[in-house]
Amino acid sequence: MLLLNFTWKTIWSLEEKSEPKSKFVHLNKKRRNMEEKKVYKCEDDILCGVNRPKDLQNMTDFEKKHVPVITAPDKVKRDQEFEVTVEVGKLFPHPKEPGHFISWLELYSGDTFLARAYFQPVSSSPSVTFKVKLSHSHGILKAWAMCNLHGLWQSEKPIEIE
Repeated sequence: MLLLNFTWKTIWSLEEKSEPKSKFVHLNKKRRNMEEKKVYKCEDDILCGVNRPKDLQNMTDFEKKHVPVITAPDKVKRDQEFEVTVEVGKLFPHPKEPGHFISWLELYSGDTFLARAYFQPVSSSPSVTFKVKLSHSHGILKAWAMCNLHGLWQSEKPIEIE
């Protein structure tokens, strides 16, 4: 039995020289080129990044099931408490079972964290009302929902501070 012992340094030096290349070196170079051509995009991976409906006017049932719905006034007074309700499954029911559920909802003003609520499968519905007050506006309220199977989902609602 013939056993070849190549190191990457040996392979690179063989590739750099104009000596005839072995079949082994050629196959490794071909394999490296194939690996380099793989391009991964967040759009292709539901668990990568934050998911948003592609078309708000024509959402799929899958998107309706996961997107958090924000209910809040369009205008609020500075430093005055108001209610914001965030719920998932309002547009289309989301499962509430041990293998598939919404584990938490978060509320932000722009990128400023405001609140978080946790949920258990089966016994809780992913809906919460937060009482918040804002001293200034970041332009939008943003809600995030975490589905244990389908990742992070986001929606936004404009809000004005008077």
